Amino acid sequence: MDVGGRHFRTIWVKPDDEGVVQLIDQRFLPYRFIIEEVHNVEQMATAIREMHVRGAGLIGVSAAFGMYLAAIEGATRPAVSGFDERVARAAEQLKATRPTAVNLSWAIERQLRSMADGKTAEEKVTLALRTANSIADEDVEHCRMIGQHGLKLIEGKRATESICSRIATRGGSPLLITAPQPRRSMPRTIAAWPYIFGYLKRDPEIRAQNLPPGNWASTACRTR
Repeated sequence: MDVGGRHFRTIWVKPDDEGVVQLIDQRFLPYRFIIEEVHNVEQMATAIREMHVRGAGLIGVSAAFGMYLAAIEGATRPAVSGFDERVARAAEQLKATRPTAVNLSWAIERQLRSMADGKTAEEKVTLALRTANSIADEDVEHCRMIGQHGLKLIEGKRATESICSRIATRGGSPLLITAPQPRRSMPRTIAAWPYIFGYLKRDPEIRAQNLPPGNWASTACRTR
């Protein structure tokens, strides 16, 4: 997404400090744009659990970066066994934040498999960062492809119908979800809806359309 003429992803490693992960804190949108800095697994677990990040894809990517932070912490342990113990504990801690989130557990397990290939703690940290970035890049590409396919469907609908297109979205603002769930489909996460409803209720664009409240989270009307 573009903010003030600058392109942002929803989550990334801080350019001048690879020990810090930065993310857009979605609790303050749309009126404030706040970048949160995450320094450890505990802070990432809080960000996921308290919905600083939202959307299945973004939750998975956040978990992947949380495992990367765990790897950095584990690298301070004197032996590889200490490293493995730290990342295993971090995996359980992150999984507990959203037990039904398929992307979250999938990303964590992928990180564990990736780090297992490292011979030293330093190699494991490098692999964890590479894997987290790969998961993020893959989700961005999935999102781009969904947009391409969806555009054709929307344009076809507009060509044959005079009514506005109805576009269902799940999980949060479409601009801020890194990508929908990769490889699997998920049921709607009911716990998120009080947050989403409050966001949409404040959103000036939604309010300007005078939609019934029941349609705020599922319908976007556009006319040409």
